[in-house]
Amino acid sequence: MMTDYKDTEKETRDLITGNNVFEFIGDPEPFSWCTRKNGITCAMPHTRATVKKIKRADLISERNAVDEVIYDVEYIFNEEGMRQQYQNAGANKHALFFGDSLTFGEGLKDEETLPYLFQQHNDTYQSYNYGFLGQGPGHMLLRVSTPEFKRKFKDKKGTVFYLYRDDAVKITAGKVPWCDGFPNYVLKDGEIIQDGEMPQSILEQYLPSQYTDPEFELTAEIFKKVKKEIQAVSKDLQLKIVLLPLSFSGNHMCQWLNYLDIDYTNLFYTDLEYQTGTRGLQLDGAFTKEANEVLCKKLFDANNDHTFELNDLDLEMELAGYSMPSFIHFPPDDAGVFIAQIFRKYEGDRRVMSGTEYYMDKLRTIWNEKQELLKHIKEMPRKPTKEELKTLSPVLKRNRVLLDVFYEEYV
Repeated sequence: MMTDYKDTEKETRDLITGNNVFEFIGDPEPFSWCTRKNGITCAMPHTRATVKKIKRADLISERNAVDEVIYDVEYIFNEEGMRQQYQNAGANKHALFFGDSLTFGEGLKDEETLPYLFQQHNDTYQSYNYGFLGQGPGHMLLRVSTPEFKRKFKDKKGTVFYLYRDDAVKITAGKVPWCDGFPNYVLKDGEIIQDGEMPQSILEQYLPSQYTDPEFELTAEIFKKVKKEIQAVSKDLQLKIVLLPLSFSGNHMCQWLNYLDIDYTNLFYTDLEYQTGTRGLQLDGAFTKEANEVLCKKLFDANNDHTFELNDLDLEMELAGYSMPSFIHFPPDDAGVFIAQIFRKYEGDRRVMSGTEYYMDKLRTIWNEKQELLKHIKEMPRKPTKEELKTLSPVLKRNRVLLDVFYEEYV
């Protein structure tokens, strides 16, 4: 039985690492088309690349599994070495998207990416996809500081989006194995400055429960610097951080964004699997077209911001169980990340002594109860009220915060 958050973190890291081993095949050879321009990773301009990503049968937990092709796709790159984006002649505003592979649209056709779909649903906008594999907030700051960016968007009107997930913090901290040569930003005397490039990191998995306040602060201060830079380019360009579903570090990041007066939309509790009929994620966790269809309509949502402190281990475990998406099967890797976070927060609490296995079973039970409740709600002749939900679920009855979250997302 495990009784220490460090043990829980190790077990979770091992689970995630073992579940994320893939093989890539392509023409040209996978990722040989990547290059760097002004310190920013991109593809070679005006090129195409086909990539097939495969998960071998011996790495899939289901019995009698066969090799599974996660995607087989062609990427088309523009003059900047970024994903091709179709021109919208009627646009009078601009939507600039920054982030990592989820923004880039790994495994998706051009017309399935979030920036493309946003433009389709908002015909007054011209979208630009500046997301790229493995990139973080520092790359956004580097790009918006370039003379080319300033000329291109001088006095333009629109929104600069950063699609945030947990990798944003660990990339900023240089704690990913692919950060060699990335821009290294530091906070010195209250100012963000670039201090050369990052060295190679040997870390394979760095969990949100391990993130430190200085790492959160550095990431948030980079966003603040980006806001300052784009406002200097155009007073009509606004920055918005979009905290993507199940970004475990998102609620803590919201506190820093509030403190620094940075606009954001928190989509942590958006259940993509429920809203897409379990078609929201690819086998490797990347978004599908269906997920992007949901998300692109929520970027300007009013912020139902649940950045609260429950201050009770059991209540937080209940919230975690209800926060995990409606996958076909219970997700032990997500559960492990939640448990590690909660154990670290409540280090010294006697209940932590119950161990990882105990709380993994408890989260599985809570998650299963949630799935049964959702099925029941679908069969009801009308949507239930909050008071009726409390009669249907003991968990919702005793956890008012969770009741509010559940009602907003599912009812």
